[in-house]
Amino acid sequence: MTHTTFKTRDLLPDLVRAFALIGIVLVNVELFSRGLSESFLGNEDKTLLDRGVIATVFGLFTMKSYTLFSMMFGIGLGYQLQSASLSSGSALSEEATQTLFTGRYFRRMTGLLVIGLVHAIFFFLGDILVTYALLGFLLYLMRNMSPKQLIIGGIGLIILQVLLLLSMALFFYVLETLPEGELRTEIMAGMDPQQNGMAAVDDALRNGGFFGAALGRLTFYPTLLMSLPMVQGIAALGYFLLGLSFYKLGLIGNLSHRLWRTSRQIFFPLGLVISGASGWIYSGQSDIETGTSLLMLTTNMLASPLFTFGVIGWLAKLCESGFGPVLRFIGRGGSASLTAYLFQSLVLSLVFCGYGLGFFGAFSTLTCVSIALVTGIVSICVSSLWLKFFKRGPMEILLRRWTYRGETSAKA
Repeated sequence: MTHTTFKTRDLLPDLVRAFALIGIVLVNVELFSRGLSESFLGNEDKTLLDRGVIATVFGLFTMKSYTLFSMMFGIGLGYQLQSASLSSGSALSEEATQTLFTGRYFRRMTGLLVIGLVHAIFFFLGDILVTYALLGFLLYLMRNMSPKQLIIGGIGLIILQVLLLLSMALFFYVLETLPEGELRTEIMAGMDPQQNGMAAVDDALRNGGFFGAALGRLTFYPTLLMSLPMVQGIAALGYFLLGLSFYKLGLIGNLSHRLWRTSRQIFFPLGLVISGASGWIYSGQSDIETGTSLLMLTTNMLASPLFTFGVIGWLAKLCESGFGPVLRFIGRGGSASLTAYLFQSLVLSLVFCGYGLGFFGAFSTLTCVSIALVTGIVSICVSSLWLKFFKRGPMEILLRRWTYRGETSAKA
């Protein structure tokens, strides 16, 4: 039986967002707790437990959580287009409706961009909102593409991202084979954290006050922003396109579609095996910037579509079984994903930065990941409880008021 009610269509994206929120905080905690110049891999006394934790987070969530969010971003554009059409009714012409939607959409992306910049400078250097906002402007230009065109474009962009990551891995493999000499020394000096500014940022996070840490982030942010396309920005746009195509094809409302059955029965186990193997090999490395580490990151990116579709397939199965109170509670928390995401950064920055509790670099891998897991769960619970009393999360209200600035619906 195909489920097509509005309620059903709504729950699946929110459950996916909730799952992604947990994954995002588990991945992000490494940057919060170790900074730019160190990583969990750098612990010379790694135990099997440490490797297991690193492999689990890497295999299940690295290059996976943001892809889930990216697909939901594309699906969200579909819902926004539908909402604009329904809210305008027959009172406006098609051209006027399009003009109204365009204004709302660009204000929304601009608002998201500002929130992302504030977030990156004052709380978390690894912010994804700025990237999403910038890519969101590009996505708007592709909104009228057919599902087939969106799928082809999305797959092409993901393949391009894989090839870029592979080229990075090959570069480091070549670098590792270079004989000692002036060329190797010059290249290695350029990647030295002391020389490229990463160590200075980490020192500001470890020892600086709130504004000192913000200045450190601000100084390095342009460099980090330029590197994002190489690592995930291109693929994020690809998943935007796939998400929009899925909305147009009605797959989000059709929980029993064969794609979701195939995803959970075939794609998910295959993606799990590939991700698990790459995660274990990755956990045995001593640094992120090695040929093997980057090759495993590339492999993980290859497995990401399989795992991503598989997760959605299993969540669709849960939705198909009915909406129990637990599912509704989790889904409600996932619907305020912007608030939950920023809440996570607030908590972790206060735990690890010098202006908070100051535990930067102080905890083991397991402890850091455990703190992140608790933070992720609490963020969803707090958001869900908030929505028991309010229609939207606090950050969603702020963004919506800006988006509908000057319109009566902004009060809704």
